[in-house]
Amino acid sequence: MREAQECDPNVLHPETEATVEQFASALKAKLVRAQQKYGHSTGWKYEDWRTTCQSELTRHVAKGDPLDVAAYALFCWARGWTTCARSDGSDLMSSPGRIASANAIGAGSVRLLGGEA
Repeated sequence: MREAQECDPNVLHPETEATVEQFASALKAKLVRAQQKYGHSTGWKYEDWRTTCQSELTRHVAKGDPLDVAAYALFCWARGWTTCARSDGSDLMSSPGRIASANAIGAGSVRLLGGEA
């Protein structure tokens, strides 16, 4: 409880911030390696990749590599897709909420996705 009182509620704790930065850097490096090895670039932007992306995320959870899971979660997030398909084909995420989340996270996430900051 004391820790919460000492932290600025609008700023991540420095150790959490460092962990986020390290994870983002490791994820970016993994995506670069996949791009080099498999020739992947912007396939995550294709509309017909949604079901595959959601399935691969689930499959990679079982495999156990958090970076693989994060990569597929990132692509779902970027497209406004949930991490699993609903039986009625709809998504739980709404575009306005996703856009607000993207804006809150900042320009660094846009660079990670390969867009312009």
